[in-house]
Amino acid sequence: LAAPETIATHILIPGLKPFLARYPMLELEIVTGVAPVGIARGEADLALRLVAPERGSLTRRKVGEMAYGLYADTSRPIDLGTARLVGWAREIDLPADRWLRRLTGRGPDFRTNQLETQRAAIAAGMGVGVLPCFLVQGLARISEASKLEETLWLVTHKEAEGGRIRRVYDEIASIVLAARDRLLGRGHQLDSTQRN
Repeated sequence: LAAPETIATHILIPGLKPFLARYPMLELEIVTGVAPVGIARGEADLALRLVAPERGSLTRRKVGEMAYGLYADTSRPIDLGTARLVGWAREIDLPADRWLRRLTGRGPDFRTNQLETQRAAIAAGMGVGVLPCFLVQGLARISEASKLEETLWLVTHKEAEGGRIRRVYDEIASIVLAARDRLLGRGHQLDSTQRN
């Protein structure tokens, strides 16, 4: 299974424990990272993606959405015109980084290729950045920035309609559905910590 690292770490892995207990002989390998893993090239049997594949003999299914917001630490007021920005490394082109540029008119001052590192930098007061809403405990959403929502797609080979791959496919879809409110940032203390 190929999946974004933060979703794998915070949503999928905790949700997979009961499933793996039901199927103790199942071997599961999870591949994470920013670079897409090729289902059509045989690099994975399944992928949870933020971008739907456009070609190949693949089955894709919309399984949910993930919301992002613009966040900062809670220790001081923020002026978006002068605040340092935290974002993705130059070679990584993701919708969240493009959204940060649209909101601020400029690119990040602090760049990294890992979302957890960006979250740590924002929490340490090093700048403002775009984060998935489920990762923002202890941070404040900047209210002038609306949320960005991206579709989560579950992708597999068309021929993987039965057997073990299909069981994992269905379980991943169920885990994402069960985490729907969390992925959309519902239930966080956004309103009480928002800043203008």
